[in-house]
Amino acid sequence: MPHARRADVFAREQRQGWHAFGNEVTKFKPEVAA
Repeated sequence: MPHARRADVFAREQRQGWHAFGNEVTKFKPEVAA
């Protein structure tokens, strides 16, 4: 299913190729290298 839509209903972070929904989607933001 390479063209399937994917949803993570209880997401805690964004992932490539997925639609993230949930209260904690922005809780764990990736660290930016300085």
